[in-house]
Amino acid sequence: MRTSQGNIEIIAKDLSEIKLRHNDEKLWIQDLCCNLDKERFTFRLTGKIADEEPIIEFRNGQWYAGRYVGEISYKGRTLRIIPRYESSFHRWISKIWGVRMIQSNGSYRGSNMWLWELIARIWGDQLMRGSKHGLPYTRIEETLKLPSLRGRMKVMETALEVGKGTNRLVSLSRTKVIHPTISNVLSKAYRQIKKELGHGDDRTWLSDKGREIIGLLLQTSASSLSNFTAANKLPQIKYTAILESYRSVVELSLKILHQKSIGATSTGTQEITGTSLDMAEIWELYVYHLLKTTVAGVEVVHTGREREASGHLFQNMDGHKLAALKPDILLRNPLSKQVLAVVDAKYKHTFASLSKPTGLERNDLYQIHAYMDAFSSPGNTVPGVLVYPDESEAKIRQYQMGNPWSSFQQKSDLYFYGVNGELSEGEPTKGLTLSEEKFCAGIRELIGVKITKIPEFQ
Repeated sequence: MRTSQGNIEIIAKDLSEIKLRHNDEKLWIQDLCCNLDKERFTFRLTGKIADEEPIIEFRNGQWYAGRYVGEISYKGRTLRIIPRYESSFHRWISKIWGVRMIQSNGSYRGSNMWLWELIARIWGDQLMRGSKHGLPYTRIEETLKLPSLRGRMKVMETALEVGKGTNRLVSLSRTKVIHPTISNVLSKAYRQIKKELGHGDDRTWLSDKGREIIGLLLQTSASSLSNFTAANKLPQIKYTAILESYRSVVELSLKILHQKSIGATSTGTQEITGTSLDMAEIWELYVYHLLKTTVAGVEVVHTGREREASGHLFQNMDGHKLAALKPDILLRNPLSKQVLAVVDAKYKHTFASLSKPTGLERNDLYQIHAYMDAFSSPGNTVPGVLVYPDESEAKIRQYQMGNPWSSFQQKSDLYFYGVNGELSEGEPTKGLTLSEEKFCAGIRELIGVKITKIPEFQ
């Protein structure tokens, strides 16, 4: 398929085989893989450190897409990796950010980059949340030399002025202004989003109030941000109580501004450009928001956002700890902070294969076992939960029917759940799907049992 720009386009789905028709396409993707550095243009949504999972890989004589979705352009060809759960993907996005994306047949195969439409909507939503208390005002100190005082007098400087015969008073004034760095970052990100979308109509992703706010910021922003974009340095922003609401949109804007091409290949003449999202991050955030909105009476902690929410494998007599462990989600008693369960969201297939006869990866089982051990304490074993996308004929359904699975040594329980965000025909668009309800009901039951067994205060 050829794009409107004349590029040859190869379309694949995440975690699926990439269908290559000709030998030159195979040579092209091999060349791309040799020069690809995913972290240079992967759009990260959480603060977690990236793992070694590749965007594309060669195994068993075939090329496969990893868990990333987006577009990669190189030497006249574009690889577009789309979500394999197309309809579910909309629901996940809605649960996470409250963004309703327009869905139509073939919507991911259009010439425009759908991913930037999503980024634009998320950015617009965060801008509105940041501006809930108004514009990002701050106060700057300014030294004034005038016939009258405007602020606190600077005695020594005033004496020098009088000695010179100028009859001017020197004062230190604190003026209320829109924060120049925040204004600059947001304005620059806004322009970058419009550039990536390729059209000037921001009404599709920015509300009237949002457009009014960005209009004011554009008027006050500086001419450029070369002081940190050219040198790849982040601006230093001190967030006061008033400015704190802008932190999220500023951090998102900085990610957008650092979204550059990977750079020259070994020939020095070609560039790899593109943007990708890690579907594992989206899946993790979806499971987190699903629990946060449906499981009452507990604290649902996303460890990617809370640095202190970690356990350790080992500790010595002096209290020193080794091997920090951070599962995706912790369920805690809101008063005692006692961990009630650890939840890990896995965006993986659970089909049986030669490499995975059980449909599960041993590393996932070892990992959740370590989490359960790290957060358990004498008299309180912490159950673990593994959540996978639900698929027809996938092994996850078999494991879910066998819940709970008990650890022989710890005597603690592991629960498996398959969740599918795809609505069946006739189901209301609001509320939960059948698999979502089973998952949330199972967690509510598990937490209810834990709360009755654990004293309120420990």
